[in-house]
Amino acid sequence: MLTPSQQVKYAGDLGIPPSKGSWLVGFLSIMSTVGRVIFGKICELQCVNKLHVYQLSVFIIGIITVICPITEGYAGLVAYSLLFGFFDGCFVGQVAVITGDIAGKSRLSQAIGNMFGVVAIPMILGPPVAGRNLFMLFTGREVRVRESSARGLILNHFL
Repeated sequence: MLTPSQQVKYAGDLGIPPSKGSWLVGFLSIMSTVGRVIFGKICELQCVNKLHVYQLSVFIIGIITVICPITEGYAGLVAYSLLFGFFDGCFVGQVAVITGDIAGKSRLSQAIGNMFGVVAIPMILGPPVAGRNLFMLFTGREVRVRESSARGLILNHFL
């Protein structure tokens, strides 16, 4: 995926000054906050399946990340940051709630700890492994972003 720190670098690769590129992280953060509030309210409704909303948000994050490399200007990167941040708000806000729904109140603390423990593994190992991947050394940025996004889209179907 295109992380916030990579967004600024990618904007620089497109000829956008770092002062404007750094705003992309701010847009993403603001929209993540908005997404948490909106998706929190949506998922409180009895007729809404939280897991389906979560899956949809992860799917949309993957789709817009696959599309991101074809953006050629600042407006496209701003749109990417706004959409990614909004749907990331659903991901961040609902992952613990869904874990609690699955595990139940009696095992909530252990389930949350296990969930964050499992999530920590790819967060810790992901950057070094991605940096050493020989495939990454011989391809352009667009291929790397699309390949990692496609992997996320495929893994989303296992939820």
